[in-house]
Amino acid sequence: MAKQIIHEIDDSTYVTGEYIESPVFGAISPKDLSTGCKAVLILLNEEKNMNTERVISTNIELMEALFHA
Repeated sequence: MAKQIIHEIDDSTYVTGEYIESPVFGAISPKDLSTGCKAVLILLNEEKNMNTERVISTNIELMEALFHA
């Protein structure tokens, strides 16, 4: 799933270890992925430990205000 997220959000390809191939920057590490991609990857890895629906529902007004600011 992480490979798909990296490909769909950053149009990059996970190769191995900390090597990701970006069409824009060439070889990059995971720390060079976009903030949005890293956020989705964090949610993917944390969903076992937190209720993402509850996080979203309790913060939806703040999130909407941030995106519409």
